[in-house]
Amino acid sequence: MSSPTDPKQRLTDAIAAAYAPYGGTVAGETLLLPDGERPLQALFRYLELVARSREFTYLPPLFGPGEGLPMAGMYVELAVSNSRAAPMPGLLGASLTLAAAQEQRRLQQLAQRLNADDALGSGRQHNMVVLGDPGGGKTSLLKRATARIASGLWPAWIVPLYIPLRRYWESRRRFPNTGLTLLRHAALRIVEVGQQPFLSDYGTASTLHPKLAAPEILADVDAMESLLSQISGVKKQHVLFLLDGLDEIASDPEAVEVLGDEIRHLAYGFSWVVASRRAGFFGGLEEDIRYEVLSLDNDGIEQLVRNWFRHQEQAPASAGDRVLSQVAGNPRLLAMARNPFLLTLLCHLQAAEIGDLPLYRSAVYERIFKLAREQLQHREKDKTRFGLAELEFLSGFCRHLYTDAPRAPRHLFDRDDWVAFADKTPAPDLERHFLASRLLDRWGEGDDYHLAHLTLHEYLVARNLADAPVGTAIGRAYSPHWRMVLRFLAGLYRERSREEELGGLIRSLLAPVDLNGLLYIEAAQLLLEADIEDSTALLGYDLRENLWQLW
Repeated sequence: MSSPTDPKQRLTDAIAAAYAPYGGTVAGETLLLPDGERPLQALFRYLELVARSREFTYLPPLFGPGEGLPMAGMYVELAVSNSRAAPMPGLLGASLTLAAAQEQRRLQQLAQRLNADDALGSGRQHNMVVLGDPGGGKTSLLKRATARIASGLWPAWIVPLYIPLRRYWESRRRFPNTGLTLLRHAALRIVEVGQQPFLSDYGTASTLHPKLAAPEILADVDAMESLLSQISGVKKQHVLFLLDGLDEIASDPEAVEVLGDEIRHLAYGFSWVVASRRAGFFGGLEEDIRYEVLSLDNDGIEQLVRNWFRHQEQAPASAGDRVLSQVAGNPRLLAMARNPFLLTLLCHLQAAEIGDLPLYRSAVYERIFKLAREQLQHREKDKTRFGLAELEFLSGFCRHLYTDAPRAPRHLFDRDDWVAFADKTPAPDLERHFLASRLLDRWGEGDDYHLAHLTLHEYLVARNLADAPVGTAIGRAYSPHWRMVLRFLAGLYRERSREEELGGLIRSLLAPVDLNGLLYIEAAQLLLEADIEDSTALLGYDLRENLWQLW
């Protein structure tokens, strides 16, 4: 799967084969049919732009002035395994009983590690689900796949259609009368690219959703939908939808119902791969196969660290060795390093020569925000940029998006959300403090924003909750969107020596007695984040004994 073929020629051949039964031929970039001609320039141009777009060929910079890291030089091949565990909607997202969780872990340890390119790119399966942990590399996997398909490196597929589902759902909500579907959204994106001749990168194409009613746009989009459907054909070949972040819309019952139906319906005519966190995957998509993204093994950890520091001109050559030495010498660091995103955070911190790496997830994120603020202040030579007051405001705003904002919990926001929250609290300048830090991203060329990584948002929610009464957090564990927030919160309680609040949070998961072990697992995770092995002092008994009795 490593020898590229000419994507344009393959697309030309696929179109010609699809329309041959109807008397169609392809001449240059035009489809000739008995009843007229159809221009193909937009689709060819789309493939060219996707193949070289920074959105798909570079890992975005977490913060700082850089332009990101080249995917080809940075990417560590992820492994996947077949997933056997079925989701349990309504019970902590995709939670399992204790016995099932133990069995799932055992099977993953014994499972054959499949190369992700071979698993997803072979064409043997047409409708696939990829599950993984937060920061486990799901988005990078899909974006890399998108670029490789467009470059002719995945023979089974020719046209990749990458769609972040939370952005798609936001578009449907904002333009309810435009008839958007996943297919229409993809066709529209191709038309957008084709109508902007001076566009240099796919990721900067401006949106045309408000113009969908224009007859000339409508005709082009209809034609592109028809073209994509014909290329895919009854065998569902050549065209692959890559649908990212299903879990990010799982808190909205309407989104779950509508998108679940739409993805199932899409499977009648197209192949797709859906990526989601385990928590928040609501199931029922009738996929052909389900994969789990496996944690990095020791070789993968070393490769990612070496690759990362090789592309850091200002980092000392020995910094990568220091990361690997500390990871090898501490089980907690090793556990965090098996997560690709957490490992890159550790590399960022070591590159800044902070000394010993933090041993806890919440401490890693606290140091990352501190480092981002310091680098912005140093770069701009202005100590007033992104200070503690601004960080407190951003934390409160992120919590507002999770608890009080319309359609909460959510991660995307716009100026109206910012202004509405600022009515209660004077708002710092969005561009001066937050966009300049690169921890906040703007969605395309519009006025919509989100944190650079979902876990950054979740950490800020927990940071704000850590100063609130524990009752504010109790009961949230039933929502998949709150699981990582509460884990961060447990770590923050540990750092701030708030044992009473930590005990109250964990006891709320254990009463009444959980005979199926659904919530005991999450309580154990909170104890792990708080670095507590024996919970006797905190709870009055050792939770480990209860876990073994249940099992």
